[in-house]
Amino acid sequence: MVISRSSVSTGDQSLVAATGRSREYWRETLAEAGAATWAHPATASWLVTEHGVDGWWAQHITVDFEQHIGRRRPGQRADGSFEVSASRRIAGSQAEAFAATVASVSTALDSQPVSVNSASKYVSARWKLDDGSAVTARVAPSVGEKTSVTLTFGGLASEDSLPAARDALRGALPAALR
Repeated sequence: MVISRSSVSTGDQSLVAATGRSREYWRETLAEAGAATWAHPATASWLVTEHGVDGWWAQHITVDFEQHIGRRRPGQRADGSFEVSASRRIAGSQAEAFAATVASVSTALDSQPVSVNSASKYVSARWKLDDGSAVTARVAPSVGEKTSVTLTFGGLASEDSLPAARDALRGALPAALR
């Protein structure tokens, strides 16, 4: 299994539509600004303040740049740990999808979540595992009759653990999402 680079998971067309600029433009702009020596938050912040890039896209551009210059591997976080996600859209309300997801993940992990946030727009639950890693479920508000569910397995020690973690996430998704 291959974990995609940032440039593969979100195409250049989407980036241009959102920012008005290509991936190559942003890579060159960051290189010319000296961003290769900046910390991740400084780079993303600079894109927002100096270029008016939306925060989500600033993060995406920053990760792509870090992967491009070899500072970060696909699936690697700024702190050096690794994470992988699995997402699905299903029919049903946010509340129904969240209840099914929490039940399914709790069964798969043989554990209850250590935290649940059902008061925010994007409801979430988090399970801590014995090895220090964690699984987070995030359920978006319903759009029409569909709801998006994302499971993230984070705090993984190595890139080698990503394929097994992705398989575990897929197995933990409610049956309706597999």
